[in-house]
Amino acid sequence: IIPNQDNLDKYAISLIEKSVNQNYKDSQIILINLYDNFNFSNGRYYDMTKAVNLYEILAKQGDMEYQSILSREYIKGEHVKQDFEKAFEWAEKSANQGSISGQYNLGVLYFNGKGVEQDYKKAIELFEKSANQGSTVSQNTLGEIYIEGKGVEVNKYKAYQYWNMAKDNSFKAKENIEKLCSDPFNSEICKN
Repeated sequence: IIPNQDNLDKYAISLIEKSVNQNYKDSQIILINLYDNFNFSNGRYYDMTKAVNLYEILAKQGDMEYQSILSREYIKGEHVKQDFEKAFEWAEKSANQGSISGQYNLGVLYFNGKGVEQDYKKAIELFEKSANQGSTVSQNTLGEIYIEGKGVEVNKYKAYQYWNMAKDNSFKAKENIEKLCSDPFNSEICKN
C-alpha cells in the first residue's frame, strides 16, 4: 500500500516536531518556514499561532533574530495579543546582542513611548546604530524624523544623508530625495 501525500507530510512533520521538542534549532526553523510562509507550503500548513510559539522557543534560547521577530509580533498584535511590555523585553534582549532589527524595534518603542517611557534621544541613538549597520528601514525613519523635526530640530541635510544611505534599497528614500531636491531652496543640500 502506497501512503498518500498527506499522510507522508503528517508523518514527516511529526518527526520534525519530535526533534523540535528536543530543542534542535534546525528543526524549529524548518517548522517556522512551514507555518509562517504561506507560499512555501502552498498555504496548506500556514499557522501563525504555531509559528509564533516557535519564535518564542528560539527567543528563549537566546536567538537574537527571533527575539526581534517576537518583539515585532507583540508590537503589531496581528498574531498575538498586542503587548508593548513584552515587545520591549524581547527588543531589548535582541538589541543588546547587536541585532539590527532589534535595535530598530527598540527605537520604535522608545520613540512612541510604548512599553517604556518615551525617549526621543534614546530612540534616535538606536535608529542611528541600526542605520549605520545598513538597516534601510532605520535610514528611512531617521530621514523622516529629521525632515519633520520630531524629537529633534529639523535638519534637511541629515534627512538627505539618511535617505541617500537608503536609496539603493528603498524606492521611498529615492522619492523623498527627489521631493527634497525639487525645492530650489535645498539646492545646496542636494549638490553632493
